[in-house]
Amino acid sequence: MKQHIFLILFLFLSIGLYAQGKIHGLTVIADFNDFQYKASDATIDSLLNQKSGYNKAGNVGSLNEFFKDQTDGKYDVTHTVVRIRFHKNRSYFKNSSGRNPDTNEPWDWGQAFADSVILKVKEKYPDGIPGLTRYKELSNNGIGSWLVLVPFGYSAYGVKSVIPFKSGDSYIPMNHIGLCDIGQGTETSHMTRILAHESSHAIFRFPDIGNQAGDDLSKKGNAGSFCIMGWNAGSENSPIDYCAPLLLTLKTAEVVDISADDKKKISIRSNARDTLYRFVNPKNSKEYFVIQSLNHSKWYPSYNVAGHPMDIGLAIWHVVEDSNAPMHPWFRLVAADGVDLMNDRSTKPPVATGNDNRVLLGKNVKSVNGKINPMLRWRDGTVPSLKISDISVPGAIMNFNVGY
Repeated sequence: MKQHIFLILFLFLSIGLYAQGKIHGLTVIADFNDFQYKASDATIDSLLNQKSGYNKAGNVGSLNEFFKDQTDGKYDVTHTVVRIRFHKNRSYFKNSSGRNPDTNEPWDWGQAFADSVILKVKEKYPDGIPGLTRYKELSNNGIGSWLVLVPFGYSAYGVKSVIPFKSGDSYIPMNHIGLCDIGQGTETSHMTRILAHESSHAIFRFPDIGNQAGDDLSKKGNAGSFCIMGWNAGSENSPIDYCAPLLLTLKTAEVVDISADDKKKISIRSNARDTLYRFVNPKNSKEYFVIQSLNHSKWYPSYNVAGHPMDIGLAIWHVVEDSNAPMHPWFRLVAADGVDLMNDRSTKPPVATGNDNRVLLGKNVKSVNGKINPMLRWRDGTVPSLKISDISVPGAIMNFNVGY
C-alpha cells in the first residue's frame, strides 16, 4: 500500500512539475562602438525576471509576469542576462555582400549577427552558460528562448547558429533568435512589449498574426491589435494579452463547451486566462467559436502603441484548427455588425488595430446568431444553432444568455 501511495504521489508531482513549464533562456545585451545600453545588467534582469510588481519605464509587469499571467501560472520563464561588446559600429552588420569575417560564410547579416553573438559570448564565457533549457525540454531540441537586445529592428525568427554552445555538461543548439529593439536602453526607456512578442515565437512557436501586405487571409488569422502577436499590439512599452485562438493552443486554460441544448446565463470574467467558452461544430470537432470578454486591464491597455483606443466588450472568435500547424489555427474575430472590419485595409486608421467600436459585442449589439450576423456561420456557410442574447455592457464581468 505504501508503495502504491508513493507511486501515486510521485506521478502527481511529476505531472505538476511538467505542467509548470519552467523555461530558462539566454538574453544577450549587445553593445557597439556607436551605441551602448545605458541600462544596467541588473535593470534588464529585473525587466526579464522580476516575479511581481515590475513597473519601471511605463511597463506594467516583467516578462516573467507576462508569461505567468498568460498561462494562469503554468509557465515560469526566466533568462540569464549577459553583455557583450562589438568593437564595430552597428552598420557593420548591415553589409550585403562578401563573407562574414568571423565565420567565412557567405554574408547574410541576420545569420552573421547570430553567429557573431555566439562567438562573443563563448569568448567571454568559455565554460558556457549553465541551466539553459531546451524547447519543450526535449534532449534533441535547441534552446527554448534566446533573445538579443539590439538597437535596430530586425526579426531573425528561425535563424539558427550551428556554432556549438555549452550549457552544463552538454552542448545546446542556438536557434530561433529573437532580435529585440527595446528602446534607447536608458534606465527609464526599455520595454517588455517587444521581448514578449519575440520570445513567444521561440517558446510557443506562435506566428505573426497581424494584417500585413501580401498575407493570404484565407489561410491565416488576423488579430489586429487584439493579440501581442498581432499588429500595433500593446501599449507603448507593455504587451497585450494573447488572443483566445492562440491561448487555446497552449492548453493552459479550462475550456467550457456550450451545448446547442443549453438554455442558461453565463458570466465571464474579462480577460480571464483560466477559462474560455467554446461552441463546437457538431460535424467538425476542429471548428468552433470561442467566447471571451475584453476590458481595459493590466495586459489590455486603453490605447494601442499607435495611440488608437482599444475596443471593449464580448469577443467571439471563429477558429479552425490546422493539424499541420497546431500553433497557427485559422481564425476570425466576429464583428458585432457582421462586417469583416478586421481585414479591411481601406480604413484609415485600419480597424484591424481595434480602434472601432463596431468590432465587439455588448455596447450597441446585444444579441447575435448566424441568421442576423453572416460572420457567425461555419466555414461551409451553414448557420450554427448558437444563439446569444441579453449581452451586458462591457465591464470586469460580462453576462449573456445562450439558447434563448
